[in-house]
Amino acid sequence: MMLRLLWLVPLLPFAGFVVNGLLGPRLLPRRAVSLVGCGAALAAFLLSAGAVLKLEHGGRFVLDLFTWMPMGQTAEGFDLTVRWSYALDPLSAVMLLVVTGVGFLIHVYSVGYMGHEPQAALARFFAYLNL
Repeated sequence: MMLRLLWLVPLLPFAGFVVNGLLGPRLLPRRAVSLVGCGAALAAFLLSAGAVLKLEHGGRFVLDLFTWMPMGQTAEGFDLTVRWSYALDPLSAVMLLVVTGVGFLIHVYSVGYMGHEPQAALARFFAYLNL
């Protein structure tokens, strides 16, 4: 089940970007902006960790989302279809955990670092950081 949700890993920080970018400067308080930014990064990390734990040792998981460019077949019978897929293998699992884990730590550090900035600048910063 967790591997089937792999497509949410890039979508969660993008959702934080949209929320902080559209609502943050005018409607959300400072604490909510920080929570949305850090929460999106933490959710992506936790989802990544869950997917990596479900990956079989040395295995590979491919999740086909949709066909991007159907180009048919060659005369020899090779399929030339380009699919939009997410693949998780041991190397990509390590990189997924490093990127989402370090990204979350950067978000947490940025809460204190940007604490003196005005509300609109803080929301814009966290929107770009999530992007």
